[in-house]
Parts: sequence; structure tokens; C-alpha cells
Amino acid sequence: MSRVLSGIGINRPAPGGLLWVFGIMLALAPVPLASNRVWVFAWLAIGLAALLVLALGLGLRGHQGRLTAPRLPGLPGGLLLLYAALLWLQTGVWGGEPLSVDTHHTWQALLQTVGYLSAFFLVMLRVQPGAGVRRVVRWLVLVGVFQALLACLLYSMQARYTLFYFDFDHSRRAFGTFTYHNSLANYLLMCIGLVIGLLMTGAGAARAPDTRHRWRRRLQGALGFALSSAMRWRLMLVVMVIALVLTRSRMGNVAFVAVLLLVLLPVLAWTRQLRAKGLLLLASIVLVDVLVLGQLVGLERVVDRLNQTAVEQPEGVHEESLDVRSGPAQQAWQMVQERPWLGRGAGTFYTSFPQYAGADLRQYYDHAHNDYVQFLVEVGWLGFGLLALLVLSTLWRLLAVLRRPHSAGDRGLAVGFLMALVAVLLQALVDFHFQIPANALLFVVVLALSWKLRLATPLVKNHYEPNHE
Repeated sequence: MSRVLSGIGINRPAPGGLLWVFGIMLALAPVPLASNRVWVFAWLAIGLAALLVLALGLGLRGHQGRLTAPRLPGLPGGLLLLYAALLWLQTGVWGGEPLSVDTHHTWQALLQTVGYLSAFFLVMLRVQPGAGVRRVVRWLVLVGVFQALLACLLYSMQARYTLFYFDFDHSRRAFGTFTYHNSLANYLLMCIGLVIGLLMTGAGAARAPDTRHRWRRRLQGALGFALSSAMRWRLMLVVMVIALVLTRSRMGNVAFVAVLLLVLLPVLAWTRQLRAKGLLLLASIVLVDVLVLGQLVGLERVVDRLNQTAVEQPEGVHEESLDVRSGPAQQAWQMVQERPWLGRGAGTFYTSFPQYAGADLRQYYDHAHNDYVQFLVEVGWLGFGLLALLVLSTLWRLLAVLRRPHSAGDRGLAVGFLMALVAVLLQALVDFHFQIPANALLFVVVLALSWKLRLATPLVKNHYEPNHE
């Protein structure tokens, strides 16, 4: 195991053991039903909060001398704290009638938010810029590869079993330890963005020695790339793309193609330094991962699902139409109009939507299948605005890193982070991935890592920061 970690560049632990414990918690978050049970995420949130308290305690005692000074960006940290304060206000602890129509579920949502806050500030406090960020990204990619391999294995076995009172049937689609195939697709999309960011940094690419014979130099270059860590990351990307196709997720695969064409391609056209390497990587993803491997593992089934997706549900067609998928969000808009500013309470869509659902909705919906509408229902325009400012400010910072980074590695990671975040935002239009704790936690970690990328060369170099860009 140590040789494997050494080969991909995470053999050296980050300063202190807290970051390793944090990494293990991130790896375990998707395992028990994507932490989409109250008792699972309660323990996860308490553990993250305890780690944050311990990190702050060590900082106050002076044990953080070897780490980056805990300078938290005021904008994202302040927005997250204001959002948590809004949820606290909804519970009615400040006196008077509670703003939430179901304080029990709002307290649960507040506990989840405390977990996300703790994860964000742990990244800001304990992860060093540069090598520290890349180390965390490599670990997250390994977690995504594990989920992809497990999902492919269970799908190939057509496994059927019951876990935590949930019946799993992997005979039709791959969804791993998640309870919903679209949730796995969303998680893999974030990890795919991260590994593309690593490939864009060029870390581990071997340089061919300068020889007189051109054919020998090319052969040595090809062998050097085949044995380099870049090749290993490329194979991991292949594994995750295969698992993504096997989920048969319509929006997941559409979002993957969309971020390649609408994010990666314009970024490469805008950033001259990444253009040659990025265009080669983009071409290989489209030709090898999508066209060749996609056809081998059943990409045509995803295409068939897309072709059968209509605007309105026709007779005799089992694929859910756009009108049916958007039905809960459309009918939930009345809830937004009744309480537009502060919402009905975080986590209350589950209990309050049935009285607003029309007769044409034939099944029970515990989510709006549109994260934006669900946030408006639960936290109103005020809470939605805080979260929107957090995401938009992060995207703006990533664009700034692309223009003037401290290192080429930061620029490459900025591309990967941008792809991961945009993919999630696209899928949020038709699904509820922010309501899945494992997915939301990874999204928050990517947001925090985005703020650890450096915009300019520091005036005083950190003596304890490893110098290997």
C-alpha cells in the first residue's frame, strides 16, 4: 500500500495527523448509503466538528508553527457562517415562534450545515497551498476510483442485497454504495474534474533524455509516459468514465460532455499556457473514453434514454419526460411565493410538499428534483442568495487563478475545480445532489480547496512548505 501511495505522490503525511483523519472521514462518507441517513451523518458531522475544535485548540497552543497561518478568507467563511445563523434563526431559539414549519428537520439540516462548515474550515486551516492541495486532490481521486471500481464490480455481478433496510439491485444500473444512480454519477463527475486538474498540472510526466536519434527519443518518451504517474492518473480517469456510463444517468453523462465543451474547451482557448496539453487531453477523452470505451460498456443505452426523453410524457413510454421531472419544482413554486425571503425552514420540503402537490403527481416526492427551487422553498431568497454568492465568488476566484497563478500547478487545478463545480451546478437543475450528504460534503471541500490556490507569489516564502511544484 505504501508503494502505491508513494507512486502517486501522497506517501508523505501532511503536518499532523488531523488531516489524515479528515481524509479517512471523507473516504467513508459515501460508503453507508452516501451518509443519507440521519444517524450516519450525525456521527460524521460531530466528528468533523470535533476535528475542527481540535485544530483550533492546537493552533491556540502554538503547535501550528509549521503550517500555513490560519488566514481564512472573509467572504466565503462569512457567507457560510451567515447561512448557519439563518438556519439557527429558523429553529426559533431566539424567542418567539419558530420560522420553520418543522423544527425537528431544521435542526437536522443545521447539524449537517455544521458538518459542512467544519469541513470547509478544516481545509482552510490544515491544508497547505501548493503541495498540500495536490495531496488532498490525489486522495479524493483515489476515493472516486474506489467507488467506480466497486460500482463496476457490483454491476457485473448483478448483486442484490439489503443494507440498512434498503434493497439494492445492481442488475440495471451501477450505483455502488449510493442509493441512487444519479448520485453516484454526480460524485464521479466531481472526481473526474479533479483528476483532469491533476493531468493539466503535468505532475509526474517524464521527460525524455536528449539523444541524437529522433526515433530513440520518441520511444524513450513514450516509455517514460507509460511508466509515469500521469499515465496512472489517466487510467483512473478511464475507470471513472466507464462507471459514469454504467450509471445510465442522462444528466450525468450530458453534464460530462457539457463541461468538456463549455468549460474545458473555452478555458483552453483563453489560457495559452494550457492549450497544447489540454487539447491533446480533450481529444483523448472524447476519442478513447467516450467513443471507444463508451461503446464497449453500453453508451448507446444512455443515448437511447436521451432519445426517448420527451418534453411531455407520451403514452407507452417509460422514460421520464422533462415535464414529469420538473413537475415537483413547478408545483413547489407556490411554496416559494408564500414565504419568499426566509423560507419554510431547512429540511422541511419532505413534510410540507405533500399538501401542495397536485393530483397529476402520481408518486411521492421527498425532494423537488431541482436543488435551486428546494433551497428557495426551505431558506428563501436570503439563504439562497448567501449560497449563490459563495459559489459565484469561488468561480470568480478560479477564473482569476487561471489568469495569474503562482504556479502552473495552481492553474491546472483551477481548471479541474471549475469543471467539477460547474458539473454539479448543471445537474442541480434536475436533481437533488445537494441533499445527499456525501455529495454536498465533497462539493464543499472542492469549494474550500479552490480558495487555497494562490493568485500571486508570496512576499515571504513559507520555510516549512515543500518546494516541489
